[in-house]
Amino acid sequence: MTEAEVEIFNGLTDYWNGVVQELKKSLKDAGKNASGNTAAQFGVPPNGQEVRLVTATASGYSIKLWMPYYYDFIDKGVNGVKKNQGSPYGYTDKMPPIAPIRTWMQNRGIVTPRPKKKVPYDPIKAKAYRLKRKLNKGRPKNTRSGKKRDYESMLNGIAFAIARGIYNNGTKPSNFYTNVINSQKFADFEAKIQQQWADYVIEVIKVK
Repeated sequence: MTEAEVEIFNGLTDYWNGVVQELKKSLKDAGKNASGNTAAQFGVPPNGQEVRLVTATASGYSIKLWMPYYYDFIDKGVNGVKKNQGSPYGYTDKMPPIAPIRTWMQNRGIVTPRPKKKVPYDPIKAKAYRLKRKLNKGRPKNTRSGKKRDYESMLNGIAFAIARGIYNNGTKPSNFYTNVINSQKFADFEAKIQQQWADYVIEVIKVK
């Protein structure tokens, strides 16, 4: 590429990298970035392809802004079966899956096990505990694995209740994307090209 073409390419790359950062901030401001996994996918192509927002082509420059497939649901929201959120999307006969809700719960610190408190050794209590175990020998035990299963059942029950609530009421639009990528953004981008790179564009045209 010529010096003028390199200048335009670098300028476009910096500009659209800035747009990606705006989208990440917009998502965070909308309260939709609990784990950071969604924002981490902005501008990153799938299947391990090389990350390039801007690519030089034979006829100019190509700009591709990669987003996770579900970004539009977060942006526009989803209608519930009982409540309309004004979204083009909506639940019909299937509730949202439990797995991502469990992840969301974990990221938000909802219903996490409390660490056991360390207490000083008490020989009297220790002796009473051993006697209790001896008396209960042969009786059914509430084992650690059993407690874990009970705990998992409780978490799944909470996740199911959240899923049902989303199914009935839907999710509100966040507008995290449309607040950044819109007609005004493209108008500003066009003005930036005219103001900052007009001379370079002319030079590139002359070169070609």
